[in-house]
Amino acid sequence: MNTASHRSRSTTAIVFLGIIALFIMIFWVARQNLWESTFNSLWAFSFAIMIIIIIRYAIVGKVYHPVVLLGSSYILLLGVGSVLFPLFRGRPLNDYTLNLIGLGFISLITGIFLVEAIGLPKSVNKQETKIRFVEIVYIFALLGLISTLLMFLRFKGIPILAANPNEAKVNFLAGNGILNLFFKGMPIFALAMLYVQFHSGKSLFLAHIYCMLIIGFILAAGYRSTTLISLGEYVFMYLILTKKKLNIPAIIITMAVAILFLAFLGSYRRGKPGFSGAVDEIDIVVNARPMMVELITRNFSTLDFFKGSLYYNDFKRFLPGTQVNANVDLKFAIFQNAEAMPEIAGVTPSIIGEAYMNFGQTGVLWVTLLTGAISGIFYVSFLKKQNFLRTTLFLTLVFGLAGGIQSGIGLKLIHLTQFWFWVIVIGVIVDKESINQHNESKQN
Repeated sequence: MNTASHRSRSTTAIVFLGIIALFIMIFWVARQNLWESTFNSLWAFSFAIMIIIIIRYAIVGKVYHPVVLLGSSYILLLGVGSVLFPLFRGRPLNDYTLNLIGLGFISLITGIFLVEAIGLPKSVNKQETKIRFVEIVYIFALLGLISTLLMFLRFKGIPILAANPNEAKVNFLAGNGILNLFFKGMPIFALAMLYVQFHSGKSLFLAHIYCMLIIGFILAAGYRSTTLISLGEYVFMYLILTKKKLNIPAIIITMAVAILFLAFLGSYRRGKPGFSGAVDEIDIVVNARPMMVELITRNFSTLDFFKGSLYYNDFKRFLPGTQVNANVDLKFAIFQNAEAMPEIAGVTPSIIGEAYMNFGQTGVLWVTLLTGAISGIFYVSFLKKQNFLRTTLFLTLVFGLAGGIQSGIGLKLIHLTQFWFWVIVIGVIVDKESINQHNESKQN
């Protein structure tokens, strides 16, 4: 075992043990019924420790580590709002909501480190990547563009500019069958094009152009979060292939600009264009998920737990003519005035609210722990063999789960199913067995 690998495993073990100790402390505090007097400081301490860990991993170049991608997403979508909620809303979140958000965060990170501490490879051998049937990738990419253009022609407009963008983007997908499948596959085609062009020794210019085109089409269709996720997957695939380090200040500035752009775009969609509308949109982005967790714990009847059904109900959208996601029905379980709300209006419960509605407070612990563990399993698999199949499965999973922190995991599972269909098809076609540059005897 080389020194660097030994140091990495030792650091992982130390961090993991530290998290376990913090985890035990949280449960001790809970059992002593001391949340009200001590939790806010403990919660803040936990988040501070996790931010330090995330920064440490980012600095050493592990920007695609699940603890960075999922941890930073959790902090952005749930942690920041929990801290800034009094500034925007004039009151703090209740202690029980902070309890669940803090518990979910610690469980998520624990799941990641648990798997990594057990399954991280002792060393990663350099591999000679072999690819084949490259032309198939370009055919799929072309079919994706043609299918998308046909969908826009059939819709006769641009969904994001429609009077009701949320309804428009649903109608954009409805009734398109195989065209929809190719539209959903375009982010994977972009990743495949980047992968094969890099390993063929060709210029990456064509892949970059294709990526910009598909990002424009997805945004025009009204899918803002999918736009950011697709762009993130492409950037991180590029970083993995080229071994380049991410410029942290540059990415922070880029993310800030992207958030501002989407805020102004969101204010336009809500009929309040301008600076004040953008501020309101940022308020929604930052505070909506923590506030929704509070509303769920306050209004949702614990006699009506969904018992896991929220994680598979959305697959009904594979049935002909069904395009409305299951989160639309959640408003009837939370809001008393749900009947007066728009028919297509949905609820984004976050990973915490969704887990609570399925299994209660114990669900928050186990769902986030399992989410972290699954991301850790895919990360370890990716480290062991970085072919197209494993790399893309890892990236789509971790970015899908990052989006699921906002919307809930169930809403993302159907998207992952569609993405993974194309990942597996292209992986089986393109990947040849990677050849280790070190033979087995040297490994032993």
